[in-house]
Amino acid sequence: MDDFLEKIKNNRYGNSLEGNFNLHEWVYGHRFMGGQTWIEYFLEFLNVLKGFDYKLENNFEKPYIIQNKLGFRRFLFVPLYPKDTEVGEKNFIDKCCYELLIKKLKEEFKEEEIQNFQDFLKTFIPVDVATNRSWFAHFIFPFHENVLFFETRRKKPVSEIEKCEDLEKYVDLLKELDTKKYFDFPRNFFARGGELYYLMLYLGKDNENYDLGNKFKSLLQTRFENIGRSVDFIEKKWEEIKGYNLENQQDSDRTIKIGWITHPNCKYYSLVYSDLKNILKNNLDHLELLNLIAFNIAFNIVMYIYRKSHQNCNFEDCPIGQEESLSHCTPYIFIDSFDLATNKETRYISVNNLKLNEKQIEKKVEDFFEKVFDFLIQKAETLSENTNVEELVEKNDNFISYDDFIESMFLFFFNFK
Repeated sequence: MDDFLEKIKNNRYGNSLEGNFNLHEWVYGHRFMGGQTWIEYFLEFLNVLKGFDYKLENNFEKPYIIQNKLGFRRFLFVPLYPKDTEVGEKNFIDKCCYELLIKKLKEEFKEEEIQNFQDFLKTFIPVDVATNRSWFAHFIFPFHENVLFFETRRKKPVSEIEKCEDLEKYVDLLKELDTKKYFDFPRNFFARGGELYYLMLYLGKDNENYDLGNKFKSLLQTRFENIGRSVDFIEKKWEEIKGYNLENQQDSDRTIKIGWITHPNCKYYSLVYSDLKNILKNNLDHLELLNLIAFNIAFNIVMYIYRKSHQNCNFEDCPIGQEESLSHCTPYIFIDSFDLATNKETRYISVNNLKLNEKQIEKKVEDFFEKVFDFLIQKAETLSENTNVEELVEKNDNFISYDDFIESMFLFFFNFK
């Protein structure tokens, strides 16, 4: 069993981050949540790629830069998603920030111009995202690099402000408002599938001298330039109001390290790279191309989950002789694209195929749980009554914390059912 754990740890590529991880992360490299949309996976990947300056290379010891864009995000999302922004609520300060930003913008632009720009940007907000999210959990379709930003979460409410008119008086508060004192900048959400996809592309690179990163750089910089500059102007205006520039923050406030991926020799990653490269070589409209890439990334990640869940895919490594093959772990996918009214039988087959693949995901994690549980039982059987089991497990190379072990298993099942 010790050998099993050691093989799992060695069968990863990237950074082995410190801390405790739940079962999703040990099996797949990252957690996947049911409420996440296909565009969010695309946004995650672009955050990582831009954070590495559009370079697809083995530089994982270095952290990548994250963009928060809290000024621009308040400008767009606070009036649309005013959850918890009324007087006395935890996000009331953000309503005040929005009003202050609009006040400063009106010194240079007409109110109608500001409203027209907000209305234009609203057309890029996906319609299939839950509307009950707070303003800082929303995003916009990434048509330009200046609308890329990382996840932010409110750490604690700001209680000093009772009315918005007083905000400008709190100079020190404004300087600290968008820092880690009041916000968390976790890698858990807006990097989840993006980091995996970045690692897949790096591991799947072929010998053709094709600069995939530079192609994305061109896509995200050369179109909608005026819109990009306007977004940058709004963000800089907010930084001016705060009197504090993002570039002056400590590196720990705006950088993050990439995680890991399992089965680094898997041939599937070459297929992922080839798919994306072929799409990028097409001469399509800018938005049409980005939209197609977003769908392709979501499909590749779903196929990644299905392959890693396949009964022939081991936790430790690929079966001997199968490293260069995909046949041993290819899932069966039946996609229904017909009209439901006239093709009920086709829809029935498709739905059942989906259910089977979901069951396979659950079975894979059950198998993983059983192996780790057996390991814990074996360890416990060799202990005396006075041995501290919690301490022993937590010292086991941070494999998984004793307190979180059972909880993680149930969390996984709830998220996938």
